[in-house]
Amino acid sequence: MQQLLPGGYFSGLGIALLLLAVLVIWGMAMVILFLLSDIGSSLMFYGALLAMLYVATGRLSFVVIGLLAFVLGAWFLGTHISHVHARFEDWQHPFNPHLYNAPGGSYQVANGIFAQAAGGLFGQGFGESILTVGTAHSPLIPFPQTDMIYAVITNELGLFGSVAVLVAYLLFVYRGFKTAVLARDSFSTLLAVGLSTVFALQVFVIVGGVTRVIPLTGVTLPFISYGGASIVANFVLLALLLLVSDRSRRPTA
Repeated sequence: MQQLLPGGYFSGLGIALLLLAVLVIWGMAMVILFLLSDIGSSLMFYGALLAMLYVATGRLSFVVIGLLAFVLGAWFLGTHISHVHARFEDWQHPFNPHLYNAPGGSYQVANGIFAQAAGGLFGQGFGESILTVGTAHSPLIPFPQTDMIYAVITNELGLFGSVAVLVAYLLFVYRGFKTAVLARDSFSTLLAVGLSTVFALQVFVIVGGVTRVIPLTGVTLPFISYGGASIVANFVLLALLLLVSDRSRRPTA
């Protein structure tokens, strides 16, 4: 994909403005991470910016600088802000008994890992996942309908079922980027790239959190997790991609 901005745009002032845009959005991502301890939303929207910036300029250096800045910012907040640091501790040591039994500790992460392991290759069957224990129905897997829905899927459908879900998401993302390639104008290209990147990162954040690739955060799994706002937002995202795809395939006048 060729760069969308003209070559003359990259004067000293143009590059300074692009770096300023990266810095501003980076600052917003760090504020979200600080106030909400939500690395997922920060990564989603900041990643979409970097993807659109790369497509618009064709310069990988902007993406590298942006990613390094995000990693450094996340590391600083994770080591200096208590509630953000707690998220990182739960991620790194989910089976630590002191963290496991603490209020809001790693109980959710650890039990999600146990549930996925219990699913095996073929799972325990639909509706067979044990979500509560005891007569008080204490949650064995906290928030199974939202944050931990992927752990429930893996437990009930096994490795093959969970991989099938991921393949469906990969096909969605692939078609989104294909739509960006076919788009006839720069706005449609950037729109399709941004929407596809947000969708891909949303899946990565929640699946990565449940499987301990990254710290767990409260992002919904698209079209599966419970939540009306999330469903509506993802259907709007899908509608915009379909609109760009339809316009790119119409015969030219």
